[in-house]
Amino acid sequence: MKPLFNIRLTSATGLLMSFSLLVVSCSVKEVRNPHVNDYEDRCTLKQVGKKVFPLDESSTATFKYVQYIENDTLPMFSFLNTYLNAIYLYDARTCELLDTLVFQKEGNNGVGILQGYHYINKDSILTYQSGSGRLALVDSEGHVKQRYVLMDMEQQQTENLVLPNPEVSTDNPILYADGIVSMAGGYYSESSIETTGRVYTTLHYNLATGEIRYANRYPEIYRKWSWGAHGYYRSINTALDSEGNVLVGFAADHNLWRYNPKTGVSDSLYAGSRLVKSIKPFSTAPKEYMYQGAPADAVEDWYETQPSYDAVFYDPYRQLYYRFVRLPREDALKNFFNNKPVVLIVLDKDLQYLGEEQLPESNVGYDTYNAFVTPEGLFIKSLRVTSEDEVTFCQYQVVIQE
Repeated sequence: MKPLFNIRLTSATGLLMSFSLLVVSCSVKEVRNPHVNDYEDRCTLKQVGKKVFPLDESSTATFKYVQYIENDTLPMFSFLNTYLNAIYLYDARTCELLDTLVFQKEGNNGVGILQGYHYINKDSILTYQSGSGRLALVDSEGHVKQRYVLMDMEQQQTENLVLPNPEVSTDNPILYADGIVSMAGGYYSESSIETTGRVYTTLHYNLATGEIRYANRYPEIYRKWSWGAHGYYRSINTALDSEGNVLVGFAADHNLWRYNPKTGVSDSLYAGSRLVKSIKPFSTAPKEYMYQGAPADAVEDWYETQPSYDAVFYDPYRQLYYRFVRLPREDALKNFFNNKPVVLIVLDKDLQYLGEEQLPESNVGYDTYNAFVTPEGLFIKSLRVTSEDEVTFCQYQVVIQE
């Protein structure tokens, strides 16, 4: 059968500019941070305000996909209402609801059940249908202008190859730069296929040519040890840097991986926390073929005892990068894993460490997976619910000591 696209598999191991940054000892089975004391902490974090967006009777604060839309005349905040299959658009400055874009699931203009989107302008919105491997280019009226088949989902996994099944969210969004769409999806099983074959986490699709690249295998520590499955440590965090490269973060990795979708070149850079000396895996036993993971309760208990890296965001207005990390919680609350203490790591325009600060302790916690950046600062969704008719984002500004 003639292939739909010119497919190129690209190893994420590429060029490792900082190979020595990751220390995995054969005798000490943990992921040590070799740079805990190497950098000066020059940052402080100030909460300077908040934004409260009203919700209508058909929306809730449990959404998992938001996007700040840059616009010279009217910058907008948006989120996906999966119940209505709709994108809500707000004035980002006044928090006023401007419009609700509802998309058909079936028919000539059907886009399926939406999992995420990338709003370019009112005439060009990329939408992704959950679990489909398909993108659609639509306008704000819901008319489909173009459809793209990223992959045949029946061929997504073979005996020695696993291709990424995109699972998009605010911390792992649809990324778009220079005509290339990048998306990521984690492999949540613990399997020997990671050591005997290839498991890729990102795909990069050229809208004009149909060429697709697969890249960014899980780091060596994932191929060697078990991280509990169930998504706690195997989910992916992605963002674009200032040059259009894709940044990929893994929960157990002190580094960020930088991938160029045009050239296929990859490298890694240290982006760890001074407060995270090491991360211990769930199990160091050899992986079994198609092993699905330990019981969720056991994995959750272990997750509470270990630090974990979270979402990455680029701040183009201050040329900074933010990476969240969660610290272990001694008084762990079952089914409340979002309540682990949160630290914000700040990196400069070259992804070099500037500092970090822990967010104030909260009995409710922060939704670090849902944050966005504007000229006003960094906004992090609060999990504190004071009213079902609104959602609150806390506003922070980073102060760097010269």
